[in-house]
Amino acid sequence: MVQSRRPARTTLVERQGRERMKQVGHETLSSLERAREALESWINARDFQPAIRFVEENLANLTGKGISESEILWYLAARVYSGAMKLPEALRMARQAEVSLSRLGETTVLAQTYITLGVILRDMGELDEAERSLRDAESIFRRSDHIEGQADALNKLAQLAFMRSDMTQAVSLLTEAIELARIENNTRRLAYLYGNLGRVQSFLGKSREALKNLSLNVNLSEKMGDKTEVARSRLSLGYERLRMGALAEADTEFSKSKVLIDDLNLLSEEVLYHLYEGELKTRRGEFDSARESLTHAFRLAERRAQGSDLAGRARRQLAELAIEEKDFRRALRHARSSELIFEKLDEKIDLGALCRVQAQALAGLNRPDEAISKIERSLEILDESGAQFELAVALEWAGSCELFSPHKSLAYLFRAQEKFARRGDVISRERIERKVEKLPGFTSEVRGASTASRRSSPKSSVRYENPDLVVASAEMRRIVSQLEMIRGCDLPVLLTGETGVGKGILAKHFHSVSRPEGPFVSINITNVPESLLESELFGHAKGAYTDAFEKFQGILISANGGTLFLDEIGEMPLTLQMRLLTVIEEKRFRPLGSTKEIAVDFALITATNCDLKRMVEEGRFRRDLYHRLDGFTFNIPPLRERKEDIPKLLERFLRRYGLLDENEKPEAELVHHCLTHSWPGNVRELENLVKRMKAFSSLVQEGSLIELVRSTFENEREVREETLSDQVGRFEKQLIEEALIAANWNKSRAARLLKVNESTLRAKMRRFSVSWDQNGNSQRSRMAG
Repeated sequence: MVQSRRPARTTLVERQGRERMKQVGHETLSSLERAREALESWINARDFQPAIRFVEENLANLTGKGISESEILWYLAARVYSGAMKLPEALRMARQAEVSLSRLGETTVLAQTYITLGVILRDMGELDEAERSLRDAESIFRRSDHIEGQADALNKLAQLAFMRSDMTQAVSLLTEAIELARIENNTRRLAYLYGNLGRVQSFLGKSREALKNLSLNVNLSEKMGDKTEVARSRLSLGYERLRMGALAEADTEFSKSKVLIDDLNLLSEEVLYHLYEGELKTRRGEFDSARESLTHAFRLAERRAQGSDLAGRARRQLAELAIEEKDFRRALRHARSSELIFEKLDEKIDLGALCRVQAQALAGLNRPDEAISKIERSLEILDESGAQFELAVALEWAGSCELFSPHKSLAYLFRAQEKFARRGDVISRERIERKVEKLPGFTSEVRGASTASRRSSPKSSVRYENPDLVVASAEMRRIVSQLEMIRGCDLPVLLTGETGVGKGILAKHFHSVSRPEGPFVSINITNVPESLLESELFGHAKGAYTDAFEKFQGILISANGGTLFLDEIGEMPLTLQMRLLTVIEEKRFRPLGSTKEIAVDFALITATNCDLKRMVEEGRFRRDLYHRLDGFTFNIPPLRERKEDIPKLLERFLRRYGLLDENEKPEAELVHHCLTHSWPGNVRELENLVKRMKAFSSLVQEGSLIELVRSTFENEREVREETLSDQVGRFEKQLIEEALIAANWNKSRAARLLKVNESTLRAKMRRFSVSWDQNGNSQRSRMAG
């Protein structure tokens, strides 16, 4: 049932406020300072109604008299109306404060006014204007070395980036704000910044980090006695647990938050509470109660500000509820109302999620073409926004809706499983595995592979027939299992990930389970000059071009009946991408200089460390080719994110290069060093380390390998323990030394190379104890002499 609002009562703060109003008088006040104190007191207590009455009765008499103190009252009045969500009035007063305070120069109060103005414009959906105001505030605070204000402005800018679905920018701004709060040693600010960072991480699918930072937010806020922030952070923490499927834990967090929300009369948080409760009850199947909560949330949101994002989300949740109740027409009506709001506010994540809801309703009404269009649009928007949870939900529905072919459905489910697995959502991951087993068109052998993968222990390592393939981490085991499941599919496989993560090894493994009797033909696009690449791929007839003295069949023909692996596909010239697309679609092509078409049949695997989506948007990669290659996509995580693989890989390489006997295990210190290393070169770097160890093995006494690796990790440890200032200083010293060498130790020339004054160069040389000549003599040693 919807909880009734408590009867109005006079709070201690309001009684004190009324006493304060009596003290300052209802007529024109003799002291502007006392009026300022009264308003600030109400604002800090979030008790806006008496403040509004005070402003309406006294502001006209207190301002416009040319006294600088009176200009601040416009700013405080704007904060009062903004806090009460009376946005048009708040905007008018904030503009008046901006005009009045600008006459006084770049003051702190002007910067605070810009922040208030930015918040008002943000809540009104004017995001571009809001950003300009917040940027102005941040600039003033930065120039005046006002750390607290700068951190606040950065936090508000991060909120804007979040609303625009620019999560990378939001994380960057919040990280900068957190560093400032640490310098300031402001625990209260650190608390809510950690909370905001946790909310962004939640959308990015980083559930573990989100839970960690939101819990930190709760703990710090409770220690500081900041009940408002505790209420907000418990709501966010509960919602993240709701997304993880931990319904009981989510309910507990919501209940704790509700007590504080009622006590503090937090309007926005009350809307969020009823929204989250409605979603929780929907998941539990308590549809009547869910409808009451969501309807109440919508009414509160509309009372707060018509057409707000919260009102749109309430409508969206009502649409989701209608789908659960199989009332698809009602779902479309709610969705349309929500869509109008989100389009006006340019809320991309909500629009993407809403497209998925609309697709579900259209599918329920047996309108498959429209449903397919909507779900594809949903996936496109959510993929661009980086909202991993909503993307995972949309992918799961796309793979389960029976609107696509079994192979396409499987590709969607695999991607959804990856997203949920990276969030640590075991419940959703296993639910998708069960859906995979039920897909039509797959053999019992494939279903058995899926079942065996699910039942195997996530902590046990798995070794396959491919001697180069060693996996112990759950993520790599999932990828290998899925590769084996699609061995009979004819869709291309795209492997993405950093250089050296093992994409080539996985390609060979896929070949070994899909077409083991055929050839495995591999080519790295970057290793072939562009002028020769077309001939290398497609072959040529004799006399096709100058120096074509004999016929060459090309690797496409060589791969016939087997597997073709195109590494670094992102480097393929645009002129050849169309030809490759034609081969993929038609399974035939003409070699250079030939009039005869040749039919080919091969499994295609491509790999890249580039962001192909961005390349498509920049016009550097064909969109149609990208969508053809994106049949089954697997993102291979870097070695630093799958540390369980490191000991097994190390052991395998040590045995391969004869540094470890069959019954031996790597020394514990060696394993420890490897586990703490960041491995920017991934598996390839680990193998190269073992190769260096092999090269110097003759220097080892009594078979110990430790001394050979300590020096390798020592430099990285020193850098890791340095402060940012130390690292910048080390970099500056390196640049100075390189410039001196290039200038043959002529300091005037070196200064010109570095584009600094010679006096500046000399000062930095003294600071960093840089040698003053090629013999290594330093200013310090000369002075000592």
